[in-house]
Amino acid sequence: MRDLPRPLTGEQLSSEEYLEDFYPRFWAIGEQDFWKFERLQSFQEQGSDSWEAFKRGDWLEALHLIEERRDSLKEYYERVSSSGFTTYRVRVVEEEITPYLQWQIHSLKQRAELGEHIRIIGQADIGAFERDGRLPEIVTVGTNATYQVLYDHTGVLTGAVRSDRPEDLAMWRNFIEELYQKGEDVSSFFERRVASMKPPRTT
Repeated sequence: MRDLPRPLTGEQLSSEEYLEDFYPRFWAIGEQDFWKFERLQSFQEQGSDSWEAFKRGDWLEALHLIEERRDSLKEYYERVSSSGFTTYRVRVVEEEITPYLQWQIHSLKQRAELGEHIRIIGQADIGAFERDGRLPEIVTVGTNATYQVLYDHTGVLTGAVRSDRPEDLAMWRNFIEELYQKGEDVSSFFERRVASMKPPRTT
């Protein structure tokens, strides 16, 4: 494995600026695909009905709402495919699995069924790169931009740092791709570790 990638420096964006900047670039990817590295073990998925049900402790409703969105998510990945690129994600899962990740892996399994390429790695796979602190949340967008996505201590999105430097994009994309090659397919991980788990306790 390569040396630790350098932290991003670049334009600071608020959460609103990040989303406004990201989506036009995302749909114009065209080449080199989309790569995402998720490190935090819990996020606040504001705007997700399923996540809201999970947070209030209604596990069956949370799973029902994941399934209910299948058709709209299928259309989303069909649009991705027709736009000429593929989405890849590497998800770090520590032991023990957090309630949030138990919920998210159900969601990620569905995404994988519909077209996203998702693999799971453990903390041991990245331990050598975290001696000075946790790795950041990173997305690379085609040949266009790299974002370090920022969250507060509760997992709420607060903004991002965007770099337009090709060397940053190549560095992080290659790093994420190497982790992806080591990872376990999310569907396999789901069956092995998550399918038999009891409903999570969120209070």
